[in-house]
Formats: sequence, C-alpha cells, structure tokens
Amino acid sequence: IARIRNKVMARIEQDGITPISMSKPRFYLGFLRYITPPGLAYGVAAVVVLAVSAGAAIAARTALPGQSLYSAKIALEQTHARFVSNPSERAKVQMEFAGRRLEEARVSVTSKQESETLKRFSKEVKQAKNTLKEAADPLQVEAAAAELSKKARQYQEELLKAKNIQSDRTVDVAAYEEANNALKEVTGEQEVK
Repeated sequence: IARIRNKVMARIEQDGITPISMSKPRFYLGFLRYITPPGLAYGVAAVVVLAVSAGAAIAARTALPGQSLYSAKIALEQTHARFVSNPSERAKVQMEFAGRRLEEARVSVTSKQESETLKRFSKEVKQAKNTLKEAADPLQVEAAAAELSKKARQYQEELLKAKNIQSDRTVDVAAYEEANNALKEVTGEQEVK
C-alpha cells in the first residue's frame, strides 16, 4: 500500500495538483468543476457584466449636466449617432440629440452648467448641419434639410423662451447668441454678428 501511495503522490506532484487537506474542514467549492460545464463561470460573468452595463446605460439616459453619469450619456449618444450609416439620418439623430441639450440647458441649476450645455448644443447643431453635407442622395438631403430646418425653428422658439425664463440668475448672453446663430445657419437665415 505504501508503494501505491508513493506512486499516486508522485503522479500528483508531477501533474502539479495540490491535494486538499482534510485536517482543516472548510467550505470548498472546488467540486463544482466536476458538475458544471467548462465556461459556465465565464458565461455567468459575462451576463453579470452585461447586466451592470445595461443598468448604467439606462441610468445614464436621464442624467443631467453636473451628474456623474452625464459624460456616459453623451458618449452613448455619440456612439448611437456613429452607428447610423446614412448621413441624412445621422444628421436627424444629431439634431435630436442637440434638442436634448437645449432641454438640459433649460433645467440647468447653475448658469455655468447652462452655458456649457448651450455651447454643446451649438456644437451639435453645427455637427448635424455638416453631417448633412456628406449625404449623396439629393432627395434624402432635401427631406433631411427640411426636417432639420423645422427642428431648428422649433429650437429657436424654445431658446428664446428659455432665455426669457432665466431671469432669476445671470444669463450667458454669448452662449445664447452662439446657439441662435447655429440654428440660423441651419434654417438658412443670415447670421447675427
């Protein structure tokens, strides 16, 4: 028996397997490797990571400037826009996201957040206009330009209302003018200097 034990122990050491000590009773889940298929742990880990990521993405959709998930919200929107292959449709999506910035500026708590959000709004409106220039199909361009122009007029009205409502704090007039000028570029009106 000693000879068989020595052979078994030599084989265990050769394979690099460490025997479980029976002298210390403890909770050990090593037996699970015999009853679970390989890769199940990786699959469960992947599902957990996806669930946490999806939860963060859902929470980020309602984030406002100054909140911790706001940058994640912007990144998700930019990623969404990049995946729209048709430039005409991408311009519409970008204009829709610009509208969200306008709403965020309206509900901003501080004038600094409002100013930064209006600057982002102006940038996104200009980006939508430039994206439309990439489109090749004249019919799509015409339809998208009409829709962007309609949205721009709507945003101009909202911008004016927001500027008038913000009487309780200092308004960054330059940010409002920049936003209005960006909208005028889309509607085809003369830019105010």
